[in-house]
Amino acid sequence: MKLDLMSVLSTGVDAIDHQHAELFDRVNKVFDLSGGMPHKEQLGDLIDFLGDYVVKHFKAEEELMKKSAYPGIAAHQELHRAFLGEFTKIKEEFEAKGPGLTLMRNTNKVVVEWLVKHVGIEDRRVGEHLQKKK
Repeated sequence: MKLDLMSVLSTGVDAIDHQHAELFDRVNKVFDLSGGMPHKEQLGDLIDFLGDYVVKHFKAEEELMKKSAYPGIAAHQELHRAFLGEFTKIKEEFEAKGPGLTLMRNTNKVVVEWLVKHVGIEDRRVGEHLQKKK
């Protein structure tokens, strides 16, 4: 499944959109190389990337929300914490059991489906708020 940021998922905030594009590009490369389901090394690389990426991205996004007094910041931060919790489970399972089919499917679900929904709905709300504050 190829992810395409396009205007549908654009927040209208360059800093956020560039980070999202980087994430989607990385996920696309992994799934393109593997024909839709990552191999062990590819999944490990994606998990390592996500470990660094989400911390930096969430911090940057939350700083923008704080600076602009985004009214939904607490709920948005809770969504970030929930994703980090899911990601931690994936990472722990990968380290303990390797890249089994269930883990790969779960990673696909969490990374692709959840982030697309989060970016497409929640991050766009943040973008709309930030656009109004300009």
